Amino acid sequence: MPGAGEVIAWDFPDPVTSDDPGAFRHTLHDIHERIKLFVLVKTKHLEDL
Repeated sequence: MPGAGEVIAWDFPDPVTSDDPGAFRHTLHDIHERIKLFVLVKTKHLEDL
């Protein structure tokens, strides 16, 4: 259905449970990269329409 929403679930480790002092930074980086990839794929899909 055109205009219908899309649900995507990404699983990331909870940085609160990590002993790594950079855990929050790593999680933020992973989320940022995933969003960039999502936007790239969606943009490419729109160009192909």
